[in-house]
Amino acid sequence: MMVAAGCAPRPTLTQDASADAASADAASADAATIDSAPDAASETDAAGDPCERAGAVTDDAVAFEAIVACARDPMRESAVVSAAIDRFVRAVEGRGGFPIVAGGATRFVYVRSAQWDQEDDARSTAEDFAPERRAEPITVAGDFNAWSDSALVMTSVGHGLFVATLAMTPPASERWGYKFVARAQGGAPALFSDPLSRRFQYDDNGRISFVRGGPMAGHLERIRAVRATRLGNERPVYLYVPPGYDQREQERFSTLYLHDGNNAFDTAQPRSAPASWDVDATSDREILAGRARPFVIVALPNNSGRMDEYTHTADVIDGRRMGGRGDDYVDFITRDVKPLIDARYRTDPSRARTAIVGSSLGGLISFHAGRVAPAVFGLVGGMSSTFEWGGFGGGSDTMLARYASAMDLRASGQRFYLDSGGGPASDGSCTFDGVEDPRDNFCETNVMRETLVRAGISTFPTDPDAPRIEPAEANIYHWYERDAPHNEAAWRARFYRVVRFFFRP
Repeated sequence: MMVAAGCAPRPTLTQDASADAASADAASADAATIDSAPDAASETDAAGDPCERAGAVTDDAVAFEAIVACARDPMRESAVVSAAIDRFVRAVEGRGGFPIVAGGATRFVYVRSAQWDQEDDARSTAEDFAPERRAEPITVAGDFNAWSDSALVMTSVGHGLFVATLAMTPPASERWGYKFVARAQGGAPALFSDPLSRRFQYDDNGRISFVRGGPMAGHLERIRAVRATRLGNERPVYLYVPPGYDQREQERFSTLYLHDGNNAFDTAQPRSAPASWDVDATSDREILAGRARPFVIVALPNNSGRMDEYTHTADVIDGRRMGGRGDDYVDFITRDVKPLIDARYRTDPSRARTAIVGSSLGGLISFHAGRVAPAVFGLVGGMSSTFEWGGFGGGSDTMLARYASAMDLRASGQRFYLDSGGGPASDGSCTFDGVEDPRDNFCETNVMRETLVRAGISTFPTDPDAPRIEPAEANIYHWYERDAPHNEAAWRARFYRVVRFFFRP
C-alpha cells in the first residue's frame, strides 16, 4: 500500500545531549501537569470520587485528570482502579478518542495490559503485546519532536497506566504521526503504535498513529467491537475518514458500508486476504482530484460465519445445506452499527447518502439489504455478485428472482451499481447448470442488469469513464471488465467507478 500524503517514512530515532535536556524538561513539565493540575484535579476531588468520575464526566480532559488522581491514590484497591481505567478508556473512545486534544494540550495515554494493548498490525511483531517489549521508560516519538525517543517521557501513575502531556496541539494543516517507544530486552528501543489511538494508517513501517486527521489525506479509525444483537457475535469495525474531516466541523458526510472489511484497506489488517482493496488510497485520489465528494467508509470484517451472514436464504453446496442468516446480518448493520456510526461521526444518515457495497457474496448481501431496507440504503452496489445463490441446490429463491418480482423500482429512488469480470462460455452462452458461474459471475450480473432495467432502473451514465458521471439522475451503472479474475486486486481496480457513481461531486 502506498504511503499516504503526510505519512512519510519516519526519521531515525535520535538520542543526543539536546534530546536528553528536552527529555528532562518534558518529564518535569509532564510531572508538573499531573502533580499540580490545580483546577481540574481539585474540581474532580471536590465534586466526587475521581475513580467514579473518570468514567462518568463528559469532558475528556477532566476525565484524564480524574483517572490520574484515581491511579495515584495509594489507598485505592487495585481492582477499583482497574475498573476505573476500563470505564475511562471506554468513555473516551466513545467520544473524542485518544489522544485527548483539548485546551491547547495533547494528552497521551497508554495502559500496559493485554486487554488494552491489542494487536492491530498483522505484519509487525512489535505490535504484539509482551511485557519484555514494554519496559520503561516509555516515551512518545512523533512529528512534533523530530521522532526523538527521549523528548517526551510518559509518567507511570500506577496500575499499568502511563500518561504524557504535550503543551501544544497540531496546526490545522497537520495531523502529527507518532508512536510509543518502550524498551525491549537489553534496553533497545521497541516502537509500537498507540493501541488506543482513534486515528491511524498503515505505511511502509507498519501501523502509525495520528493525533488528528489532516486536509491532504484520509486516515483509518477503529471501533474496538460492536455486538450483533440477533447474530449473537461481535466484531471490530474499521472506518476510512476522508481528507479534511477534522477541519470541516460543520459538514456532514455520505457513508458507504463495505463488507469483508478485513480486506478493505491493507494486508496488515488482521485476517486480511493476500491482497487488499486499498479503498482508502482510491478514495483519497478521487476526492482530492475533485471527482468525488468526501465520504466515510464503514468496513465490516467477515468471520467464520460469512457464508451464513452474507446469504438471504439457505442453499445446498456440495451436498451440505448452509446459509440464510442475511436478515440477521442486515439487522446488525441497520440496528447495531449504523446508529452508532451516525451518533459518533458527522454522517448524513439519509438514504440518499447511504451506500452499501460488496463483492461476490458481499454483492449478494448488498442487494438483499437494498431490497429489505430501501428506506436505509439508497445506493446499492455489487461487484462480481453471486446473484444465483439459492439456486445452486436446485431451488429458485435467488436474488435474481426476488428482484424480478419487483414491478417498478423507480419509486424507490435507489441507484444501483453492478459489475463483473470473466465472460460467457466459449460458445457465447450463459448457463448456470446448478453451479456457480466460474467466470466471475458474468452471466448472473448481466441477468440482474436486465432485471433492473425491466423494473424501471434504466438511466445509464452517458460516459461511464467520465471523471464526472452524467446525467445526475443516472440510476444504474454496469461495467464489464473482460476476463478480470474473481479477487481483491480486480475489485480494487474497479472500485473508483463505485466512488464516482455514488459520490458524484
